[in-house]
Amino acid sequence: MAGEEPWQPDYATLTWVVQRSLRLAAPCVLGEAQRKANFLKALVLLITGPASRATDPAVLMEVLAIVRTWLISPPPADGAPRR
Repeated sequence: MAGEEPWQPDYATLTWVVQRSLRLAAPCVLGEAQRKANFLKALVLLITGPASRATDPAVLMEVLAIVRTWLISPPPADGAPRR
């Protein structure tokens, strides 16, 4: 796992937990407008917030992957999460 790519964090580090949490939450937030808005605010804070200089590149790469997934394969029209 670690060492595969330069942006892959070591298992059970804070960066790994944040990355996995984003990956887990991303498909679930698109069904409800308020969840989506809150999740997008959190993503923006990770990128531009006061602590953005300390944001690990692995977290930024995960944000990029989430946005890319949302743009390439949008959720179904009924708002149900993808499986």
